Amino acid sequence: EGLQEKSKWQSKQTRWKRFWGDQVEEYITLIKNPRNFFKSVAKEDITTTLKKVVPVFIVLIAIYSLLNYFAYKETYSEIPFLSLLNNPLSYFLISVIFFPLVILISASLLHLSLKILKTKSVFKQNVKISIYPMVPVYVITIIQSIINLLAKNLSFQILSFIIGIGAWISGVILTVVGISEIYKIKTKRAVCAYFLQGILFSWRLSF
Repeated sequence: EGLQEKSKWQSKQTRWKRFWGDQVEEYITLIKNPRNFFKSVAKEDITTTLKKVVPVFIVLIAIYSLLNYFAYKETYSEIPFLSLLNNPLSYFLISVIFFPLVILISASLLHLSLKILKTKSVFKQNVKISIYPMVPVYVITIIQSIINLLAKNLSFQILSFIIGIGAWISGVILTVVGISEIYKIKTKRAVCAYFLQGILFSWRLSF
């Protein structure tokens, strides 16, 4: 019985190691060759996508929550309405709750953008386009948080600012490539679809 338990534990460890190894390889492909990546996931079932991405995001959110807490705990404690964030667990739970909302809103706005541009739109594909680029962007944001935690002078703050811009630019590029590849449209049209999301979101907030 003891040997069986040990064998089960080792089997679970092997599966998790294989899972994380596969994830690292996938996201390296996403960064190095986004067109090939989105081509490979175009026919992927949305359930498979979520099973792959959600565990990665939970780990990233947990890391970011801790870093964010140590970097901004004094700020959070001084501002009343941000006091709830002055706890890594609270920040983690809030982020986990908002994560699916952000994905759904992003996918919905992309759907509207593509419809306005008279381009084919499939909501499940929009979820993939929205969710996959967020992983490398989140990793870059974590690096930015580490810089903020170590920031003792202006040079660190400038570096953090540059990394933040880099995270945004990489997110834009990966999303645009995803739109272009999955829907087989020109890059210019994909760029229009991406920025139209922002216009629609701003317009909706104005009401």
